[in-house]
Amino acid sequence: QQVAMGLAGALVVLPTTPGQAYSAAGTAYNTEDVLVLSEIDPALNTLADPTTFNLRNYDPKFVLVNGLPTAHAIPAAQNQKVLVRYVNAGAENHWAGLLGMHQTRIGTNGQPLANLLTNVDQQQTGVVTALPAGGTAETLIEVPNDAAKAGFTYPVFDEGRGLGVVGDDMLAYLAVGGTLGLPTCPTGAAGVIPPTVNGLNTPPTGHIANLGSPSATTTVFTVTGYALECRAIAGAETAADGIRYAIDTLPGGAAQAILNSNGAFTLTLTEADVAAIANGGQHYLIVQAQKGTTWGAISAVQLIVDNVAPELTISAAPPIVNPNQSLVITGSASDHYLGESDVTNVTWQLDGGAVTTVAIANPGVTVPVDLTIPVASLPEGPHTVAVTASDSLLNTSAATNVVFTVDASPPALSGVVVEQRLPADAAHPFGGVPTNMNNGTLTFDPNIWAIRVRGTATDSVSLIKGMRGSFDDAFCTTVAGAPGISGARLDPKDGSWSTGNEVGFAYVPLSELNRWLPPVGAAVIHKAFHVRARDGAGNWSACGDGLVDLDRTNPIITAPLLVDIHAPGEAALARVSTRARNVLAVRLSASDPQGITAAEFFDGTDPGLGKGTALRATDGALDEKAEQVAATTSVKRWTPGVHTIKARVRDGAGNWSAIVSARVKVAFPRIFGDGFEAGRVKHWSRVGGRRVTVSSAARIHGRYGLRIALGRKAAYLTDTAPRKATSYRASFSIATGTSSTGGAWQTVFAAVDQHGKTALAVQRRTGASGGQVVRLVTLRHGRAVESSQTLLSAKRHAISVAWFGAKDGEAGLWIDGQLAASVTKLANAGQMIESARLGQVGGGNARTRGNLIVDDFNSTT
Repeated sequence: QQVAMGLAGALVVLPTTPGQAYSAAGTAYNTEDVLVLSEIDPALNTLADPTTFNLRNYDPKFVLVNGLPTAHAIPAAQNQKVLVRYVNAGAENHWAGLLGMHQTRIGTNGQPLANLLTNVDQQQTGVVTALPAGGTAETLIEVPNDAAKAGFTYPVFDEGRGLGVVGDDMLAYLAVGGTLGLPTCPTGAAGVIPPTVNGLNTPPTGHIANLGSPSATTTVFTVTGYALECRAIAGAETAADGIRYAIDTLPGGAAQAILNSNGAFTLTLTEADVAAIANGGQHYLIVQAQKGTTWGAISAVQLIVDNVAPELTISAAPPIVNPNQSLVITGSASDHYLGESDVTNVTWQLDGGAVTTVAIANPGVTVPVDLTIPVASLPEGPHTVAVTASDSLLNTSAATNVVFTVDASPPALSGVVVEQRLPADAAHPFGGVPTNMNNGTLTFDPNIWAIRVRGTATDSVSLIKGMRGSFDDAFCTTVAGAPGISGARLDPKDGSWSTGNEVGFAYVPLSELNRWLPPVGAAVIHKAFHVRARDGAGNWSACGDGLVDLDRTNPIITAPLLVDIHAPGEAALARVSTRARNVLAVRLSASDPQGITAAEFFDGTDPGLGKGTALRATDGALDEKAEQVAATTSVKRWTPGVHTIKARVRDGAGNWSAIVSARVKVAFPRIFGDGFEAGRVKHWSRVGGRRVTVSSAARIHGRYGLRIALGRKAAYLTDTAPRKATSYRASFSIATGTSSTGGAWQTVFAAVDQHGKTALAVQRRTGASGGQVVRLVTLRHGRAVESSQTLLSAKRHAISVAWFGAKDGEAGLWIDGQLAASVTKLANAGQMIESARLGQVGGGNARTRGNLIVDDFNSTT
């Protein structure tokens, strides 16, 4: 924008050799001149803030030479070389043409036109030099040593635009010094010298009063000049015999005017004479002098008949106003290329009322238009301003209508909401539900630390052009102009403010919301987020409010946590499980002024907020301030023992209650149990192998334990009590001492199916370093289907194993009360446990002797 407005100049760097453009001798010159070309677009230069101008709309109306609109003179003398340096500082291309002489282009962009490799001169001689935007060129003009050239001027103009009015186009001239003179009259009868016309005056712009009936007697132009043949020896001038003339064409025929004795003449052109050129623009009266039968060279003078009104290019900004504003009409009025007269005034008329005339302070061919129309008393709706422009000859344009709308009604706001979501929980694992409450942590999107505000604005007259909002109540008190409080900007949902019905939204950071949070435990604060909308006329709506309840008080559990064990389909009866009663029921009551939105329970380690087992409302929906919630779950796969059940609830603002707890015991009736306290193995169905003994030295718990010495053959005890069992549990303690399996897997416990094959096994293996690995294996027809293993770090361990049946297809291994391994693949559909073996099932390493001490410390089922 700065360059387009004229911030440009030329810096000439001279070579070391004076009087030369470049180092080559052929670039020598006698005098030089610099022509900096630039353009002006009034639409850019008259803007209050030119940085807002879109340069794609750049349309210059003037071309300046060295910053001036007047013609620039390049002084020269006969027999001189004139160096002209052209600098195109404009944004458009130009072509510098020289009339009447040749110019030789010797350089471009500060570089000589010579081949740098061959040093061959590549200078270009002609009458036109191309000047691209931002480019430079140097040309040499040789003025001949001809006295007849003295006093003459040679135009330099933009061949791409044509000769125009001085000041509107690039225009300079080469002025050759000296005085224009006539040749001396010859002696004797040397013949007639061609006569010359000079001294033509330039008449002012003309006007025809009645273009429909031009007068043949009313003079429009008076043209004077001289028609001479030669200067006599005695100094007397010899006049020509007569002159002839025509407009825009070469004159023909006989002489049309009479000269006085010194060759002076006066031509009067009437309205009828110039009616054909009364359409504005530039025309030429061409004059030719006669001596005897000889006609001399032609001369011309410019004529402009202006009967054309200026042209208006205007618009309203904005086209919609409210009664507190004024309508501003801007643009330009131009007589350029029409009549070339100065524009002197513009008028405006509102809705056919009185006409107001505005005089132009600085008349010109093109002038800016800036009108301010008061609209305070106008009714709401469309209105029209008719604008005209007049030039100095009183040519007045037809009215240009500017239609605008007065809008006194502000937009209306509806549906303003503050949106946030509760975190995901067991009941809503894929995302929390929306809520109108917040404890300072809830967001609309888990990836954006902000809430969302949304609202709809409508206007029946104007388009919606903006929405803003704030939690600050003072935001709503500003009634004139834009809100005085800086609020959050709402963006249009569809991407642009382009209709009279728009939905806007904004993400407001939690840091802004948290400014209004109450202290922990304090009463709820009902906070409004205020939203206002602005229409195209600048009217701001009243506030539309979206409400959010700010709550930092935790909900309260009002009834103790109740946990019971029952059978499917029956009421809760007990606090201890049985094989038939394996359903855990959990119940509690809670309340909160903001309502209960989630409840959960868990067993053991806290899984994290919202990650427990969901408790459901007993009435089907969590929609009240006081709720009773309950849930059931199977404990069939839980480990026997006492379990602590913990529960908590969450309110609508995301606050969680304190945890409450209750205890329940999981136990199942024994099918078979033997702690070897009898000192023998009489309770077992049978003994396999000969290395099975009961002794006090083998005790782990109580007075006795089972000792099995390692060997190549199996040694174990068998229990045949579990007939056709589809689920099975067993537990025992094991102390391996320093016994080694030699790298082979050794079965410590095996559950045998109805086919006599091992269905489930606990196996151990020791390596060369003495470390032990225990694994759980499910088998089909004696072949492992799936296994999972864990490393043992100590010598004595409590082992529990559970198989959840052929249909469930899961098994687990617990070591010292912790789940160590699990498998899920079915070994065989319909598989059932017929018996169980405890001890060394399979041979060990014969080279290493040791003890496998087994003790049933808990029970086998």
